[in-house]
Amino acid sequence: MTKNYIGGGGFYVDIGAHHPFRFSNTFKLYQKGWSGINIDAMPKSMKLFNRFRKRDTNLEIGVGNKSSIINFYIFEEHALNTFDEEIAKQRQLKHPIKEIQKIPVENINTILKQYLNHAQKIDLLSIDVEGMDLDILKSLDWALFYPEVVLAESYKKDLHTDPIYLFMQSQNYKMLAKTTRTYIFIKEDSILLS
Repeated sequence: MTKNYIGGGGFYVDIGAHHPFRFSNTFKLYQKGWSGINIDAMPKSMKLFNRFRKRDTNLEIGVGNKSSIINFYIFEEHALNTFDEEIAKQRQLKHPIKEIQKIPVENINTILKQYLNHAQKIDLLSIDVEGMDLDILKSLDWALFYPEVVLAESYKKDLHTDPIYLFMQSQNYKMLAKTTRTYIFIKEDSILLS
């Protein structure tokens, strides 16, 4: 196991970061000395990141498979926000939509090429974008960006027919663990598996 995984020095990309510490997949790593890129589409979401995650690059933009401007469904509980219309309709049964905004969305590769140092390795890629995780995974340039560990959210119940699980297998990742909704994948040739 390398120094990155014991202490400081690791690098993450957190897409759908939501909040600097609430429901965060990267805050504890930040406290251990890691740094990275936090991305969230919610307007004004980066104000708190800029205050509490000063070592990080904090970007207020949507992430998708191509550059566009699409509807962003904003709920009172911002953790429920989504670009996915079907998910928004389902959630609206229990949680009212506060507003719908047109938000710019950029391809993940464009963002990473702009904000990553050429030599920078991604130790952890965390994706939690309420329904668009697979789109982002499929659009990622895996030859150029090959994260050590990938977290992705899925609502599917059957692991072996889950498109995210199957896609990550095709990219030579093994599932290390699964929480209620989050898969944790690791590269098959990872030093963490040795």
